[in-house]
Amino acid sequence: MITTHRDGRSPFPLVYAVIFALLGASLRPAHAQDASDLSFFGFAKGRCFVQASSGAPAPDPFQPWAVAGVATDHNWANTLITGTQFGGQVDSLSLLAGNPRVDFFGRTLFPTQAAMDGAFPNGTQNISITTIFNFIGTTLVLSGDAYPNAPHVSNFMAAQAIDPAADFVLRWDAFVGGGTNDLIAVVIYDDNSSLYFETGDNLRNFSALNGRHTSLLIPAGTLSGSTLYHVNLHFRKQVATTASDPDLGTGAYFGAVGYESATRLDIQTTPMRRSPTESFPIAVTEVNEIVEDLACDGTNYLVAMIGRQNVGPNSEAGLIEALLVARDGTVLRRIPTGRVGHDPAVAWNGSAYLLVWDESRPFADTSATPGIMGLRITAEGERVGDLFEISSGLEGAEQPDVTSDGTNFLVTWSAYVNDIEIYSYGRLVGTGEETLGDEFLLGTNIFDIRVAAGGGKFLAIGAEAEFEEKLYAQFIAADGTLE
Repeated sequence: MITTHRDGRSPFPLVYAVIFALLGASLRPAHAQDASDLSFFGFAKGRCFVQASSGAPAPDPFQPWAVAGVATDHNWANTLITGTQFGGQVDSLSLLAGNPRVDFFGRTLFPTQAAMDGAFPNGTQNISITTIFNFIGTTLVLSGDAYPNAPHVSNFMAAQAIDPAADFVLRWDAFVGGGTNDLIAVVIYDDNSSLYFETGDNLRNFSALNGRHTSLLIPAGTLSGSTLYHVNLHFRKQVATTASDPDLGTGAYFGAVGYESATRLDIQTTPMRRSPTESFPIAVTEVNEIVEDLACDGTNYLVAMIGRQNVGPNSEAGLIEALLVARDGTVLRRIPTGRVGHDPAVAWNGSAYLLVWDESRPFADTSATPGIMGLRITAEGERVGDLFEISSGLEGAEQPDVTSDGTNFLVTWSAYVNDIEIYSYGRLVGTGEETLGDEFLLGTNIFDIRVAAGGGKFLAIGAEAEFEEKLYAQFIAADGTLE
């Protein structure tokens, strides 16, 4: 999408008012009075394009042609340049004071190439730059109309949904005929013209891209979330260059004239959900939520948790709930069960989640026996059917765990008998609303069973109840038989 001013003009031509200027100055060291104050100058005749889709760029409909110049000095704090003049055969381009990054810049926009060539014909270009301590006067020949092909971003659609928390590679079609002495420049800025990213303005700058590059890495954290940015992609054929003696060190300067093709396009970032190095809230109701387990369906996560506590006879029990969390940290849905219990656990079997928990007895029924309950939940966070009981309810059941082999779920738990002996059980649960077969005994005097699936079978591991110093394991076949 290309934005426009209220009067209908695209702001695009105004960007090309500073074809060089927005590219910025190279890193400038301290001033050396015994050498040149000048660091860099450039003058170009250019074509301006707009890319509004993945298709080919189109000429800017308002001002498709421009000449521009820039001059920078060696001093960051105060400009040392006092006057400039480029061109001179017919019209001259005088640069105006800019900002601490770009000392002087100027431009003239034209509706046609003929109008531009009439004012600034090819041939010898006169360059004169006056500084506090120096005068630089030189001539460079600009001829051949070697305008590069229109820059075209090849991953335009991907650039409309950039994750600002991840690296992004901006890619473009090759600069046809571009070589190591030519320049590619990228500038990224927002609606307020605040600069967010740029490459070097001349090949002596360590961040410059020569004419053979076809991509640029924008590091994670460079861009803000939910923001529209403007990108200028420049191909510059450097026809003639000049430089002072590099032995002058901090006083050396570099200058170039050339032909340029530049494309402006917009890119868009997605919401910044979190800093890559910071945690993010998913449940902050200040009622002491406790996360017990979580599972992933390959896209989103389902968190098994205890919400508000102290809602039943057992002060350690709480409301059993689940949260569906997206990969960017967004809480998509809260799934309450309306039941009170302990130790929720969850697993994914390829088509649905199974949430299980140890249910506490209701307020009004002090004789009820707690049991292991289950609820199926879709990948979208929808409940499937009603709550159902997994344990037999004959004994007090607790400490459930659940896993899946990709088809069925295996739920395990422990149960006290007469508050003395501990029995551990398992039961298969299918993808529909049925349980598969009866519960089966895993062992005695074993508790806190944990279970996993792999290799076509399940593995259950529990602790010895009497001294809690030994672990025991049991393989379980996919059909629920012990191995």
